[in-house]
Amino acid sequence: MTKFYYTCTKDKELIVKSFNKVAKLIFGSNKEELRNFINFYQDIVKEISIYPADYEDENIRYKVPGICRIDKDKKIVIEMLGFNKAKNSDYNFIKHEAIHEFTHSFADLLPFMYESKKEIIRDNIKYQTHMGLIEETSLKTGRLVGQHYYGKMFNETMMDLISFISEDNSKIDDILYAPSYITKVETDYSLFYPLTKLMIVAFSNKVDVNYLEFIKNKQGIFDLKESDYYLNDFLYGILFNPLHIEINYDKYMGSGSYLELCHTLDRTFSICVKNNKLNKSNLKECSLLIKTFFKLKCKDYLDNDIMSKKDITKLVIRGCYEIK
Repeated sequence: MTKFYYTCTKDKELIVKSFNKVAKLIFGSNKEELRNFINFYQDIVKEISIYPADYEDENIRYKVPGICRIDKDKKIVIEMLGFNKAKNSDYNFIKHEAIHEFTHSFADLLPFMYESKKEIIRDNIKYQTHMGLIEETSLKTGRLVGQHYYGKMFNETMMDLISFISEDNSKIDDILYAPSYITKVETDYSLFYPLTKLMIVAFSNKVDVNYLEFIKNKQGIFDLKESDYYLNDFLYGILFNPLHIEINYDKYMGSGSYLELCHTLDRTFSICVKNNKLNKSNLKECSLLIKTFFKLKCKDYLDNDIMSKKDITKLVIRGCYEIK
């Protein structure tokens, strides 16, 4: 059973509201699914602690106000700074970061709630879903290899974007698609939003999706399907199965391509966040690779009558990316 620690009433409300906002986007009004998830959640999430805004330890501080981590018992622990002793000017950031960490916990647990494909074997390396990322281990020894975990840039930026959506459903199209849209809260990840939005566009399987209408109708928006296709493979994969993204990307770009893309992006992302140094050439290279994937996927969809030329044109316009 999850234990809760907080020092003021506002922080108790922060826990409840943050969880409910994310749950609304994922489960809609499906009470049975939500109940099953809550039961699973309470088994795996050991504790949620909200500290005063001036609190510091090895995990959190003002510049790193929240963390969702696994402890020595293989249980999830969520820690974050709250409203107690916070400046009024920091309130929006505190609310955003709280939802961000709860979104992480959903992404960590959802793949293990459902029978999705959670393993790929390639060249004696096993790739498995792990805490919203993909884990690389030796098939022979079971030890971590390579970069160990990849997909962090996409994971972190999407947790931000989902947080923004949960705070303001009316701006969902801008948040998901518009490369130049400025969010109300700026984070260390903001520079990478356009690239993540390019992935969302590139992984779209339907053009005219009114996500706001789905939310108003109390439906979850991340695992929506039409026929045999998710409406968006990237949105589905980021929460329910990161390997789903890799499988679909490699289908067009070749085996191991998504791993290479993520390795470059994750290194660039980590250096930028830690040292405030952005390698723009790496971002440009990755952008070109995603556009190549987009072009190949569009051609395949046209050739096999999965999507019309009119819809693909709409998709290209929506993303503001030219396909030649």
